[in-house]
Amino acid sequence: MMKLRLVAACVASVATSALAQTQAPTAAEPPPEQVVQMSAFEVTTTQGHGYTSTNAASALKTNQSLMDIPQSILVVSRDLISDLGYENSTDILQYFGLSDFFSGEGLAMRGFRIIYAYEDDMPRNQSYEDNFPVDSYEIIRGPVQTFYVAATLSGIVLKDMKKPLPFNQDIITAQANDWGQYRFTGDFTGPAGSIGAAKLSYRVALVEQGGGNWALNQKDNREVIYVVGQVVLHDTTVRLSFNYQNLLGIPEGNDLITPDGKLYTGAGRTEVNFPPSMMIKEVSRSYEAQVLHKIADNWEDKFSADVWVYLVYGGIDLPSAVNYVTNTETFTPRLDNVEYPYWTVMNDFHGNYDIGFMHNTDGFGFAFSDYTPRTEVPTTASPAISGVPINSAAAINATPVPQWYQYPVAANIGTLSDAIYGEIYWMHSIDVIPKWLTLDGGWTWAYLRETSVTNLSVQPWTGTIEPFEQFLHRIGATLHLTPNVSLYAIEATALNPPSQGQVLETGLLPPPQQGTDNEIGIKTSFLGGKISTSFSWFHMTLTNVLEPGGTLANGFSYYVPVGATVQEGVDGDFAFTIVKGWQIIGSYYVGHDRDQLGNPVSNSYDNNWSLYNRYDFDRESALKGLAVGGGVVRVGGRYVTDGQVTAPAGSLPADGELKLATGTLLNAFATYQINRHMTFTLAVDNILNEVYVTGEQSAVLANPSPPRTYQIIGLYKF
Repeated sequence: MMKLRLVAACVASVATSALAQTQAPTAAEPPPEQVVQMSAFEVTTTQGHGYTSTNAASALKTNQSLMDIPQSILVVSRDLISDLGYENSTDILQYFGLSDFFSGEGLAMRGFRIIYAYEDDMPRNQSYEDNFPVDSYEIIRGPVQTFYVAATLSGIVLKDMKKPLPFNQDIITAQANDWGQYRFTGDFTGPAGSIGAAKLSYRVALVEQGGGNWALNQKDNREVIYVVGQVVLHDTTVRLSFNYQNLLGIPEGNDLITPDGKLYTGAGRTEVNFPPSMMIKEVSRSYEAQVLHKIADNWEDKFSADVWVYLVYGGIDLPSAVNYVTNTETFTPRLDNVEYPYWTVMNDFHGNYDIGFMHNTDGFGFAFSDYTPRTEVPTTASPAISGVPINSAAAINATPVPQWYQYPVAANIGTLSDAIYGEIYWMHSIDVIPKWLTLDGGWTWAYLRETSVTNLSVQPWTGTIEPFEQFLHRIGATLHLTPNVSLYAIEATALNPPSQGQVLETGLLPPPQQGTDNEIGIKTSFLGGKISTSFSWFHMTLTNVLEPGGTLANGFSYYVPVGATVQEGVDGDFAFTIVKGWQIIGSYYVGHDRDQLGNPVSNSYDNNWSLYNRYDFDRESALKGLAVGGGVVRVGGRYVTDGQVTAPAGSLPADGELKLATGTLLNAFATYQINRHMTFTLAVDNILNEVYVTGEQSAVLANPSPPRTYQIIGLYKF
């Protein structure tokens, strides 16, 4: 908390100095219904505008009506993020048809894992990240690699980061739960004066989190500093941002799954199979520059450049096998010392024009990314630790976790890989029959070059280089049956690189995946977006899909390609604001992901449904200032391979895939606005206190559901 105060004081001092020197005019706060938009490429904020949105804030790199896009897109606003009250993307997005591959940033969509969420269109590879600097999430279902380099076939999630606002807004919060965890945040933004015709503004977001945790031997400590400076000069906006996150937490889920698909709790609910002293440090820094320029009335250009470095280090013990005959498990010690540097440069042009009676829209540009993960992991300090009783908390707590100084120098100190992604795209949209029929089409030249160095100890390094390139396409049509009802169809292809960090048993990177999606859907929007729905049917085929294969000698997991898979199903969402003050939003997915033999693909799921709502009492009533809400989410048909499980004869499935037991998450909150400055919220998570798996990388690397948790939050707005 001292660091938070210090940074806030420094920022306030700088801002005050700038204001004194430049004599900035006072900026009034906009009315609640006004969405702040400064460019066709983006919406500056969704805060204070409710749960629903009729426009895609930046999806497909243009701010246009969701009714005009031949694809399923959902915007998760900052108001909804705040009401849900979670810091992890997986916890937020489970309410919108997504599931966990692992808790944190490990997302799955339409039944299978997707790439990590992008930040302001920039690709990332971060297992854990605090979402306080995020203004909104945009969920794009289906292939969009024509716009986003390396995007997965199932879809992607975009994080629209917080940006400076043209009015003053300073908000601080303090919260604590009944497990002793505390969290403080600060969000400060506004004009910072002017230099000649140039207008300056800023935004600073800070987080300090620490204290207790419901799970034994676990911590979730966070420090976040997010700073954005902006200059607007006539038709040009220049923005520089810095995002620093210092997290101390779990490396991944360590819990066990039983042969009948349940979470193992034989050593107690709070014993989550974590020996002491195995938290890892995860530190990320990103430096981003954006230049937005209005070329003409209908044309804009956006240039973005980003350097991002992610460091992970710490000694850990990961379960590598469990035996339910002897009720014992085996731990494999591992030292994480990993660096993930990533840099990206991209440029996008967007414009529209008329040819006769037909309105045309063009988008074209390029992107280039270079991702070079370096993993230095010495040979384990001791052999695998076997025979640990799974039903004894004392035995798990007595399991040694070797630290970095206990690891000898190994013959192979680590690996290095380099993945270069490049693309050049062009997309065109034309209103063939104005207000009735819109056609979309375009192509992308996608380039991927993978380099693998499997032994850093051998000098000079010898790398295996595999280049790939392919022309991709995206073709769609939108038929407006009425101004409020649209039918759409889309066919698109994708060339997906392997998921970052996933290697074959040889240590090499897996081959890329090639996929095709065929999709049709319907969208509705009534009463200015107060009643909106979307429904999609999709059929996707994908090659070179990976499943967990086992554990290497260095403690890292390896994967094996399982051939072609088919993802097929329906999904959609709905949002209603029928009664004044009452907002309802929901999502659903029903489908399957099967391999060429018709068996479930490991780490896939078959269904998800969710509902969330909030009711604000009328300002003229006796309960003015009070709002109540809550929601429910349920993910079913989850599968994980049983390759690391030994069990009594006949207790494991014939197809080798454990089907996980389903849990229901029920949450509720009540918030009371005392005055225009101060608000208090009381929230309860997992009201039913259900025990189930929330995320699973394997049958021995599962994330457990937290028990019922109470939380109080205080907010002060200056």
